[in-house]
Amino acid sequence: MIFPQYLAELLKFACNYAGIIFSAAGVYLFAPQSLLEALHISYSSHDYRDIAGFVFLISGCALLEKVWNTIKTSRSKAKSRKKVIKRLHALTQKEKDILLGYIFFDTRTQRFDDRDGVVNGLIAAGVLIRHSLYGSIVSGFDVNITDVAWEYLKKNPDLLR
Repeated sequence: MIFPQYLAELLKFACNYAGIIFSAAGVYLFAPQSLLEALHISYSSHDYRDIAGFVFLISGCALLEKVWNTIKTSRSKAKSRKKVIKRLHALTQKEKDILLGYIFFDTRTQRFDDRDGVVNGLIAAGVLIRHSLYGSIVSGFDVNITDVAWEYLKKNPDLLR
């Protein structure tokens, strides 16, 4: 069944260019005849306005969905950022010592024991993140500091005192 796969790819492509498709269909549907003639678009004996109307409607829905997802993503990131910053203001001394290693050595990655509860707490809070599952109990696992925590602690190193 190649048709469903082709249709899925076509829909992905159309959603990426929904704004352009929406605009083009809108011009074809709603522009005055003089503008269409200037663009060398004319109505033929086969009027495709019904197809253009359908494309306009579908691409408009895809565009709205894309805008909605962008708004949701940006709000989610802002909420997450606010949560991390709030957590950075309530660090324990052990957590400060761990984060101080990142700032003092100017590194984004450190190796920690997978069973370290303090590190796992910082991971759960979104301050640290483990990008890789590779590591060992002997040598430890690589743990990165998130961009939000890194930038905030670079600007506010007094939080680690």
